[in-house]
Amino acid sequence: MIRKVALTMIVVRWGLATDVQFLYENAVMPVTIGLVSAIGEIIAVTIASYFILNISFVMSIFCALILVIVSPAVTVPAMILFKEKSLGSLKRIPENVLAVCCVDNLFCVIIFMVLSSIIFTDGLFESFNVFFSRQILSAPIATTILLNAGTIVFGIIGGVILGWLLWRFPRSDAPHTQFARITLLGAVSISLMIGTYLIKYSCSGFVAALITSAMCAMKWKTDNKDKIDCVESTYKYIWDSFALPLLFICLGMKFDCSTLTWEIVFLCIAVIAIGLLVRTIIVMLVTLSSHINFKEQIVVALSLLPRATFQADLAPTLVLMATPFPDKAQEAALIMKAAILSVLVTAPIFDILLNLVGLNCLSPYNPQDAPALEKNFDKSYMNGDHVDETIYAARPKTYSEYRSETVIERY
Repeated sequence: MIRKVALTMIVVRWGLATDVQFLYENAVMPVTIGLVSAIGEIIAVTIASYFILNISFVMSIFCALILVIVSPAVTVPAMILFKEKSLGSLKRIPENVLAVCCVDNLFCVIIFMVLSSIIFTDGLFESFNVFFSRQILSAPIATTILLNAGTIVFGIIGGVILGWLLWRFPRSDAPHTQFARITLLGAVSISLMIGTYLIKYSCSGFVAALITSAMCAMKWKTDNKDKIDCVESTYKYIWDSFALPLLFICLGMKFDCSTLTWEIVFLCIAVIAIGLLVRTIIVMLVTLSSHINFKEQIVVALSLLPRATFQADLAPTLVLMATPFPDKAQEAALIMKAAILSVLVTAPIFDILLNLVGLNCLSPYNPQDAPALEKNFDKSYMNGDHVDETIYAARPKTYSEYRSETVIERY
């Protein structure tokens, strides 16, 4: 339960930081990068863990789903820093990265939760093996898939309804609005996460909590900017001071160092490195057709490499679910070792690299450079990623625009 409460805090922060309007208007590039790179890394890590770690194919999929999830605890603060310094603002690089992380995390977590509810349900494990043996899909698996799909739909609807209610209550002009919003959003999100976890459909609670937080941010940013800043800063303090330490404490309590050998360390690092390499290559290839240059491609690729938050929650969850299956419990323990090593290796290294490279490779907005940028910039790329219109409109007018306005005024 402590892990679920801690995870809820990062889900709320993630939802509050998500620009839903930007994601809606510019969905092509973030969705393409998020899905294609995630699927490519899942395939690579599944194959690598199957042959290198010598675990079953089903558990290899779980290993991949855990190891590929990007950490919002590392990427989100870096993107917020870049936004504050106006780095990459003209091409909306920070907003695009946050949208990519949203798509990546949502896809991987939903697949993990749905697959785990199918595999680790009494009587379904053998049916799933029969399915992979190219026999007819059994009724229990089909029923479970439909139930999970239905709960996700209900989670989306419930998140929209709860977000709409929090638009109205409390009112923006009411006393102690910030405290009421912080309390209500936290209570609703924790109730969704824990309640759906207890009924074995935690995926719907995750989706509902994320959508509720994102919808609240949409409205609260329009009625009073100071109030949403207060809500975000409060949840940032809760995450940094309480939730993050508790999450990693729970992870450490599940970790048995006595079974860790140098052979396991090197094998796990090899699997992690293969996944990171494939992710980097795919991101670089996908972004070739976009508007961003090579330095900005490097920043986008680096932002998708840190691992920390979800690994600390999903790995112990997998161990707990695999406990009734003795043949899978040992493989789940090995996967948790790989998850812990991915956190130890990628989180500090790529946190430092992302901040260093981002501060040096992303160009700050300079009004004097706007005419040259406009000349070389094609606004028709990958429907989705566009120039920040407020910045674009504030640039100095080019000679052609000045002449056009002069002709119009003359006639």
